[in-house]
Amino acid sequence: KGKKNKKEKIEDEPRARSVSSAALRGVAAILLVALSGLLILAQLGVGGVFGEATFSGFSWLLGVGYILLPLSLFMTSILIFKSFQQHFGVVQVAAMIVFLLSNLGLVDVAFPGEGGVVGSMISGVFIKAVDIPATVFFLLAFVIASIIVAFDVNLGELASKIRAWFATAPSETAESLQEEDAPITG
Repeated sequence: KGKKNKKEKIEDEPRARSVSSAALRGVAAILLVALSGLLILAQLGVGGVFGEATFSGFSWLLGVGYILLPLSLFMTSILIFKSFQQHFGVVQVAAMIVFLLSNLGLVDVAFPGEGGVVGSMISGVFIKAVDIPATVFFLLAFVIASIIVAFDVNLGELASKIRAWFATAPSETAESLQEEDAPITG
């Protein structure tokens, strides 16, 4: 009986984590960058046997939109690195998936048959439902919305910054540039 109780106590105690979640996120981000690099090398024909097989499979699925996969993975790694200051979770991953799928659909609309199997499926559903111009409009909206959600962009702040940037008089900008370029003597 004593052995059972001791075993139960050990199982009930929370185990100390040997690696922090921040370290695990950092490793995941680095691995995504490495995978992104491998996919680019595979496209260039220098990814080895694995790269060749990967490129062949993903090219069939994604067509010329293949380059969007490493881009999406790289953007996801940026999101993970940003997660040290902001939250990263399922919503951000879903936004990156929407980004990839919407762009593949756009590729297939612009270049029929070149978006791979996935792009053809995405564009086909939209074109049947709303025709080509509306498909482009909606897919572009999904791309923009996915970036806004993934990177947690505050549109109010962004609009204010853009307004302030355009409101700056050209003479003020030129003067500030001249002041910064002036040599310091003394």
